[in-house]
Amino acid sequence: MPRAFLLCAALAAPFAAAQSPLTTTFASSTFLAATTGVTVYFDLDVRAGVQINQMDVNFYGAAGPQVRIEIWVRNGTHVGNNTSNTGWTLAAVSNTVTSNGRNVATPMPLPTPFTLQPGLHGVAVQHFGAGAAYTAGTGVGNIYSSTAEMDFRQGGASNPPIFGGTQNAPRVMNCSIHYQPLGGFASATVYGAGCGGRSEFESYYENFPTQSFDLGGTAASPNTVMHLRTATGYVVMPGSGTWFTPVSAPIALANETVSPAQALGFAFPMPGGGTANDVFVCDNGYLWLGAAGIADFTPAVNELLTQGVRLAPCWMSLNPAIGSIHFDVDPSNNAAYVTWLNVGETGSTATISLQVALFGNGDFEYRYADETISTVGNTFALVGMSPGGGRMDPGNRDLSASLPLITGPDQVTPDLAFAAAARPVLGTTFALTTTNIPATANFGATLFGFTQFQTGIDLTSLGMPGCYQYTSIDASVFFLAAGGTASTLFAVPSSTAFVGVQVATQSAVFAPGSNALGVITSNGVELRLDVQ
Repeated sequence: MPRAFLLCAALAAPFAAAQSPLTTTFASSTFLAATTGVTVYFDLDVRAGVQINQMDVNFYGAAGPQVRIEIWVRNGTHVGNNTSNTGWTLAAVSNTVTSNGRNVATPMPLPTPFTLQPGLHGVAVQHFGAGAAYTAGTGVGNIYSSTAEMDFRQGGASNPPIFGGTQNAPRVMNCSIHYQPLGGFASATVYGAGCGGRSEFESYYENFPTQSFDLGGTAASPNTVMHLRTATGYVVMPGSGTWFTPVSAPIALANETVSPAQALGFAFPMPGGGTANDVFVCDNGYLWLGAAGIADFTPAVNELLTQGVRLAPCWMSLNPAIGSIHFDVDPSNNAAYVTWLNVGETGSTATISLQVALFGNGDFEYRYADETISTVGNTFALVGMSPGGGRMDPGNRDLSASLPLITGPDQVTPDLAFAAAARPVLGTTFALTTTNIPATANFGATLFGFTQFQTGIDLTSLGMPGCYQYTSIDASVFFLAAGGTASTLFAVPSSTAFVGVQVATQSAVFAPGSNALGVITSNGVELRLDVQ
């Protein structure tokens, strides 16, 4: 553990006892079931500064899913400030929370605790991977529960989009907030965010709310989404294929059914591995590879990710009594085509014409030849694909705006993170620890300065996209980067002349291949020195 500044010594004394945790209730009375982007808001009226290190939450749905939670905070109330992230700061992220199910507290330790100084603070807790369960309140802003250090004031909840969804209020988040009092003015406050993380997923999808489908084309000029097979996944990009006019007799499909096996005539490499010799067509705008699955008229992300290998060009409630569904094989081109031709949309006069083209080399293409897709009468439509079997949730994406995308084996590598092990009380020594260091890293540095850049200086121009500088560099301590974690000891002077001094600090790691420059940065930590 490298030395920093004055000396190496024991860490700071334990925090004083507190009334932690502040608990509301886990007897939920309502919920939002969306699996991506449900946000629950409340205010904390803090009387004495606290460091929050864990939050127990209440998820909607069955136990088991691993989810991501983001905690955003702002100075002042959340009321009237939930339509954008302006004024909000991402205070904490936990990527590996496993739900205990509804009405059972799910502990969510925070890899990087955060502090709240005295005053009113808005809090937004965002859920990715499972919905949120909570309790109907009596009035936004009303105090629901308290400790000596702070009051919990009722708020609301909203569906996606994040910072903009329809607000349901009043609501009481079901939670326990575990904290330690700061005890004085000495504080270590996390701000900003690190970079260098990487997310890759084997699945993708876009949910289309009512009347929002934007992938339609015409038979003469179909809109297409091509999936080019790679060694580890696919490059998903706008395609250039032409509409294949079906010549086969219609498949006799009743409403909410899956066809018998349709022989491809070749071994098709499937997403996730293995090959399929047959496809099974569902009337509701998707097909199964390798083995038959269920017929389901309600698109559901958790089913896409957990069931079988599914290609979903437009999963929605359809009526096969209107139009026809076809399966054609083209041996000369080593290709097969599944076509929904003018198939009726349940609850609407609209029809849908779309096609999946499958090729012997493992490529496949979604083709849209009908501009009249409306999703009227349906909750939503879903476009995507997944090997199923419990794949990770990549989150909803706007395909029209985000292609091309690359899929590959599920992996989430977190951003470089930086935290103080204790508060900077005069005369103490504590560790400043960098975590999530990539295996490719050789060495790094802890940076110190007396000028804090609260919103960060964008380092994209240096070849570090997504990375920010949060402090002036008035001093630095180098460390060897091995094993994913490295610490620098910070010795706080004992002289009272240093009371109130503020030091901004962050870390940087030299990790070849992480970006053009080969350097990534952490979040910042503001250290305020004091006697207690």
